[in-house]
Amino acid sequence: MADALRLITSPLPVASGLGYAALSAAVAADALARRSWAAGRPASLIVPALAGDLGGRVSFDNELVRTGHDRTTLSPDDLAERARAFAEARRAEAAETLTSFGVAAELDEGTAADTVRRAAAVAFVRLHDEGLIHMADVVVPHCPSCKTVIEGPDAVRGELDASLVEIVVDDDLDLRVRTFATELLHGAVAVGVPIGHPSAGARVALPVTGREVPVVAEPGRTEPGLLAPAHDADAHELARLHGFVPVPVLSPDGVVLGDDPFGGGLTRFAARQATTALLEAEGVVASVEDALEPVERCRQCGSVAVPVLGPHWVLRVSQLEVAAADAIRHGEVGFVPADMRDAVLAVAGAEARPWCLDRTVPGGVPLPVATCGDCGRTSVDVEASPTCGKCFGVLDPSTTTLDPRFVGAVWPLATLGWPARGRGTVDASSAEQTTAVVPPGALESWALPALALGVHLAGLVPFASVVVQPPTAVPDATAPDGAADTRAARLALLSTIDVDAASTAVRALDEPDGDDPDVIVAVEGAVAALDDGGPGRAAALLVAALTTGVPAAAADRARALAVPFLGA
Repeated sequence: MADALRLITSPLPVASGLGYAALSAAVAADALARRSWAAGRPASLIVPALAGDLGGRVSFDNELVRTGHDRTTLSPDDLAERARAFAEARRAEAAETLTSFGVAAELDEGTAADTVRRAAAVAFVRLHDEGLIHMADVVVPHCPSCKTVIEGPDAVRGELDASLVEIVVDDDLDLRVRTFATELLHGAVAVGVPIGHPSAGARVALPVTGREVPVVAEPGRTEPGLLAPAHDADAHELARLHGFVPVPVLSPDGVVLGDDPFGGGLTRFAARQATTALLEAEGVVASVEDALEPVERCRQCGSVAVPVLGPHWVLRVSQLEVAAADAIRHGEVGFVPADMRDAVLAVAGAEARPWCLDRTVPGGVPLPVATCGDCGRTSVDVEASPTCGKCFGVLDPSTTTLDPRFVGAVWPLATLGWPARGRGTVDASSAEQTTAVVPPGALESWALPALALGVHLAGLVPFASVVVQPPTAVPDATAPDGAADTRAARLALLSTIDVDAASTAVRALDEPDGDDPDVIVAVEGAVAALDDGGPGRAAALLVAALTTGVPAAAADRARALAVPFLGA
């Protein structure tokens, strides 16, 4: 018997609702499984659910509001029970949606499973013991509404209508800076200038604050700017090199800290207006122009993120990605379409900044970290002891959770038996037969970290091939009623055309009236396109073939070829 094909998808965000990309990947994986079955090769399909993600938190909070509650009006036990019920209801809805689109797989517990949660904790502890995970002061974006760190897919780049203010810092040196964030003037510890700037090495008194700061030359800088290391990652790196002490201005909620210079409690943008008014009163504003300020927003609620310096658990993931890239170059992982290989290699190891692993998301996997209330010692253990090993004080477990992306990246390893079997004894034969089907956004956010952790923790890649189902458009593929509509919806998700066009193809298959003998050749070509173009391209070609008309004598053959795309 041929080796069984094992198909997995990236974890689906069921609590926040299945989007087009997630549905498309699940249907594509199902089409590949059906193709394997039709060829007489056994295949299994695992579609995992993602637990404890930010989207789920936002959806749950909205549900609380709808029922007249929020997190402050419920007891912890009642809140936890409502959260569990909400998660289970959303999981059931997602499973029903997959079934309606003909996906022949039950929605797996995925990252909610105890085995996966334990595997994520073990991975965290082992990476910590190797020195790859550590606590560090880093600047990361916070969502002031969701009250958690947002990075990766939880943060989206955008623009904000704002005023670009040019400030005269020192008339004698002709030193001027342009900034949107005038409120950060109160946290500036230096003025950065390009290499070779005549004011480099001088000291200047900042307007409004009167604080004297140095002027430092910064490689790569093209114009003078304020360095506020408590709220800018690049400025923080430069401040560390020069020994500057960061001065925090804003809390993670986007509120001004302290009482000076314009009174604590102001929101970020109110503080910006107040500071600009003080600068104008001092006569140091050279110009103000309307411009678009680059910002990061929370993907779930749309709030503008606040970059804040603080202690976080971080993973130096870039060196792990380099090892994964070597495995890809050595041919241990294949990609469909083939050019996705170059896309992964282009980003593997390119991001030098560490991956912040802690979040504040209900339902997530708790950080395997505890702190002694007496001596302050931190303990990192999968099974935390109730007492401190140093002073025998009480250990308080961390109230934060692991980034769901980290848990999701460990999930493929956990399905292969890690860590119970240990490094080198994971089910390598199953890994060699595993294909991951992902939407484009999950290629960098999930597939690459999963490969990196698999190579480092278990010495193997957790899946031997990656199929990227590229949605080039968002079709109208709502949950269908009736078998024909179900098949049309599947085609729409696979080929990014709307349901009406897909229905035309289904009717052509059901009621063949054409006489073109080349149609079957075209259908066979569509199936062959799986090898280099993925299910999306294959389904698009299939639609084109079917709509040209199928000869009645060849209808059965065409129908057999179409089953992997249309369903039973």
